Amino acid sequence: MSDFKKPPVPESSCNFQLDSTPIIVSWRDRLIDLTKDYPEPIFLLEFNGVKFFTRGDVIVVKGKPKRGKSHLMIAFIVALLSGEYIGMLRLNKVTKLLYVDCEMHENYTALLNRKILKAVGNDPSQNSNELYVLNLKADTPTERERLIEDAIQELKPDIVFIDGVKDITRTEPNDQAESKRIGEELKQWSAKYNCMIAIAIHENKNDNNARGAVGASVEEICSEVWRIDRDNEGLFTASQSLFRYHSPVENLCFTMDEHGNIQTAVAPPKVSNEEKKLQSMKFIFSEIFTNHKQLTYTGLVSEYMRIKGVKKTAAFNNLKWGIDNKLIIKNLAGEYELSNLI
Repeated sequence: MSDFKKPPVPESSCNFQLDSTPIIVSWRDRLIDLTKDYPEPIFLLEFNGVKFFTRGDVIVVKGKPKRGKSHLMIAFIVALLSGEYIGMLRLNKVTKLLYVDCEMHENYTALLNRKILKAVGNDPSQNSNELYVLNLKADTPTERERLIEDAIQELKPDIVFIDGVKDITRTEPNDQAESKRIGEELKQWSAKYNCMIAIAIHENKNDNNARGAVGASVEEICSEVWRIDRDNEGLFTASQSLFRYHSPVENLCFTMDEHGNIQTAVAPPKVSNEEKKLQSMKFIFSEIFTNHKQLTYTGLVSEYMRIKGVKKTAAFNNLKWGIDNKLIIKNLAGEYELSNLI
């Protein structure tokens, strides 16, 4: 049996002079010169004709806990390495990717690495020269930051995937100073090393906002925000809620087979907000009249307030909507009942 070889690591480089003195940057070095041609962003991936992922930017992958953020990152990595995956097409070849896991046991991280290589078509028992995977679970947040930047300096990856932002947070998620520090650091890494930084962020439990000041700060400085969720049938759907360059990507969908492998899936038909409200109101009125054939208007208001837990004003407005849209009708006795539209 041949010895298991570690992937080669290129020689390190950094922005220091030979005497380790930092190079002083002048404002003239940052002056925009209109006699020069500045290159446009180079997109790395495409989905349904929409291009995304650019070097030198920070992107966010967010969602509720255990809703598919890591799976989405894996899908991106496979597409970047193989050239095509679950509908994504690679537009420009990448030379190196760095994936940083700060949460899982080393065994799980190794399984994830092998899963990626198998999906790409590489030997999952051999290290890759294109994908470097770090497990930093045993390290402190401060040490993780140092190790990540050291790896970026030496490897010079095109893209760095960090799972996730809370694992490089030194204090607590709502610390304003810490949130500013992390946001600035990620922004500087992406510019200084000309790499894209993709970082996972948890959402609040009760809404789709990034959790804490740290999450919000990182979201503010990014060029793309991807949000992923999973429905009760196991369908994962990822869409961009923010994209600074053009219209966002929508409905990148996939499922998982019994072995945990990602499978492409078709997005369900898009339902308009009007249709969503109609279906919701039909359900509510059906529930109201489950034990009533007809109700006075006062009784209808009371039942709506009880079932929905809202105040009178909200009940009046929604009942008016239901009457205007003929979901409930007034009969000859002057009471209200369900129409034949429900």
